Amino acid sequence: MIDHVAFLSSTGSLKFPTSEVPSNPPRYVEATEELLTFTRGATSLVDRHAARWPTLRKELWRTLIAGGNRKTEPFEGILSEVFEDLTVFLDAMKSRTFPQFLRALSHQAKNRLQAWNDKLFLQCMGQYIESMTNVCRGRQFGISEHGRMCLCPPLVSAGSAIFVAHGAQLPFIVREVTHVHDCRVYELIGEAYVEGTVMRELLNSSCEESTIQII
Repeated sequence: MIDHVAFLSSTGSLKFPTSEVPSNPPRYVEATEELLTFTRGATSLVDRHAARWPTLRKELWRTLIAGGNRKTEPFEGILSEVFEDLTVFLDAMKSRTFPQFLRALSHQAKNRLQAWNDKLFLQCMGQYIESMTNVCRGRQFGISEHGRMCLCPPLVSAGSAIFVAHGAQLPFIVREVTHVHDCRVYELIGEAYVEGTVMRELLNSSCEESTIQII
């Protein structure tokens, strides 16, 4: 066990049925609301623990896309700035027309839209939203006891353990259920993304190795 989930966003998991933005207007607005609620929940949780872990807010954008991928790599240098406008942008996306969308943007976001190439801004924001949707769909945002941000399975609960299995690509979330003959028995909740770590670092950490039984 390398850590335990300590805090979870009050908004729960991202309930987004597909990886594509719906074209139907009512469903489009509903999907945008879901993304907006999830983002605000994660931001609120990080802000509540800013005094203890002041660097989390700076790295939140990276966690919500699980560190990024080939599609987001070209925008690496500006994604953190784009994330600062994400909630404003998502709120504005509920507008039915482009003029309404522009009027809904905050002054800060409008200035950035004008300062950068408009196409670049919209392309970068669109790619971030797509990546975040793919990564966070069906996941719940949380923070571990050691201040690691994580994207967890929906059935996770505070106190669940973060477990690293030899040969696995990602950590697992498990929950202790009982003891059998001095062996701890855990229920497997699912895989998780844990920000700021790679498997090599986790396996080389000071955590104690143990053998567990999973049901």
